[in-house]
Amino acid sequence: MEGEDGMVQLKLPISKFIERSFAVGAALWLSACAATVPTLEFRRNVYRIETIAIVTPAVPEKPMLVSGAGVTPLVFFGAIGGFLDMKVQDHFASEYLAELNSKGFSIGSLLSRDVAASLKTNGYTVVEAPVVRGEDEFLHNYPQSVNRADYAYLDLVVTDYGYLAGAITAPYHPILSLKFRLVRSSDGATLTQGSFVYSAFGSGVPPDSAYDFSNHGEILSDLDRSMKGLSAGTTLASAAVANALK
Repeated sequence: MEGEDGMVQLKLPISKFIERSFAVGAALWLSACAATVPTLEFRRNVYRIETIAIVTPAVPEKPMLVSGAGVTPLVFFGAIGGFLDMKVQDHFASEYLAELNSKGFSIGSLLSRDVAASLKTNGYTVVEAPVVRGEDEFLHNYPQSVNRADYAYLDLVVTDYGYLAGAITAPYHPILSLKFRLVRSSDGATLTQGSFVYSAFGSGVPPDSAYDFSNHGEILSDLDRSMKGLSAGTTLASAAVANALK
């Protein structure tokens, strides 16, 4: 929103901006450190799961559209300047979310669809398990409608998605980070869990350079290409999840 002086006016709680600032640092750290190998290995021949219910994925309130080095000269004026720069970047993210919504793009729905297709290729029966998510964490309780030893819930938590640039001259690259957990319905046992990172930073799976953007304005103006960059991430993520459940 713009004020009378034409400057961007952002009227969101300060806690939201502080949270977002930490999220940016966490995303950069996660991109550098996370591995695609599950932290708990799945033993299909032992567990004999036949049906997987994909729980409605947890997704952040808005995508990232962030330059780690900042997008305004405010970043050269200490902590307060950096904080104000993050407010501007948060505004860009809100604009991007509005554009994605206008196209009917949902990272959660896309991820569910791609994961379901990959699991079916592995021979699983796949169903949906709609739930209302209150936080970006694994569920504490799962639906009790089915109580079978061959039935499990797949919990998908998207920790970040969007576009991230690491330096002033570096392009924006698509990013998608998530964690997953498979829980048996009969006793609530965790059968496997792991994580996946699609990122140009660190040890994650790097995106194609075809989805690089020079600035945030280009991401908004070339929306179809930016959505393809995110979609490429869900395709890779679904393959990684399905591979962990072979």
